[in-house]
Amino acid sequence: MDALLRGITGDQHRILIIGGGAIGMACYRLLADKHDVKVLEVDENHKHKDHENFITGFSIFDRPLDKLPVVNWTKTHEGDAFRTHNHFAPQYIINTAPNYNVDHVLALLDTCVLNRIHYLDFSEDVRVAAHIQTYCEEFSGKITSLIAPGCGLAPGIISIIANTLAEMFDEVEGIEMYVGALPASSANSPYNYLTMWSPEGVVNEYSKPAEIIIAGQRQKHKPMNFATPVMIDGTQYESFLTSGGSGTMLDTWEGRAKRVIYRTVRYPGHLAAVLGHVDYDASIHGDPHEIKFDPNFLKWLKTFRPINLVDDTVVLMTAVYGTLNGEDRYAQFSAQVHNDKEYELSAIQRLTAGGACSILDLHSRGLIKKTGYLKQEEVSHETLQKSVFWPILGL
Repeated sequence: MDALLRGITGDQHRILIIGGGAIGMACYRLLADKHDVKVLEVDENHKHKDHENFITGFSIFDRPLDKLPVVNWTKTHEGDAFRTHNHFAPQYIINTAPNYNVDHVLALLDTCVLNRIHYLDFSEDVRVAAHIQTYCEEFSGKITSLIAPGCGLAPGIISIIANTLAEMFDEVEGIEMYVGALPASSANSPYNYLTMWSPEGVVNEYSKPAEIIIAGQRQKHKPMNFATPVMIDGTQYESFLTSGGSGTMLDTWEGRAKRVIYRTVRYPGHLAAVLGHVDYDASIHGDPHEIKFDPNFLKWLKTFRPINLVDDTVVLMTAVYGTLNGEDRYAQFSAQVHNDKEYELSAIQRLTAGGACSILDLHSRGLIKKTGYLKQEEVSHETLQKSVFWPILGL
């Protein structure tokens, strides 16, 4: 890591990472060589408590999160500085914890805005992401720090690449995005899949509404629909709608593109197997745009996690079609990213943690907007390549 950071200009920053799971730890490893980094644990099962840079508990909010032990966080009267029990005042917060509680996330945003702390997260949950965006619109005149949700892979890197391609056209007909975090091989994998990241995250994206633009109309659909085979770099996969991966791309391209759609990629046969876990009675009587699964589905996802989470691959592709100089044109970007043995990072860690660290790096060096709400697609592919963490991404 020293070689990666050697010669990089810029100040050292105080960074707080919320969550010590696989992505939080990857962020820590990428940033700690250059910056003063602390990790706030929110899971009692993580085994980092004895490390001097790891803090257990959560009391940024009015009440402890999930009844975990409390660490006293206070605002001092001198300059309204934000401090912990050991007087660590972060300049950046990267929230890697599962963001499914709107009240918790908005309370954290309040803390960041009041104390001029830059905030980054991976918010895949569409409801939470919408509340973050509304919050930033309502308090836009008071926000003097960066608020950058969706800094991971999808939304995040796929948004940056897709938007960069789309901006090359005079008129855009369609934008198609495909992303899959997969075991390196489907051989001997139950349901042709092993959970390479958060099992709760998989259930969330398979359950919550998926938004798309079709024929110029923004629409909400049940996830797991619009299934289609897709060939990426010579390998055949299946793909289908899931929730949250498109981030703010629909906001950006509504009224400008006739079709914007995001699909999750899996090995063939996975979708049919998963649909066997759908609780159709609960789904019929619930939100018409959501799917309910039987309790065994989450248990299955947690059970079938490989011992070696580094043995994974991420596939992504985006295709854009439209007109340029009066002629029909098509542009495509695709990549397969594997684990990085040198840095001991899995593929999903490279692209998720690497995405957030890239945004933080670009912001700290003045290469992207300094304050306010950041849509990931506001960062160009060319700018992303200027990040010190670009080699980590493997694109």
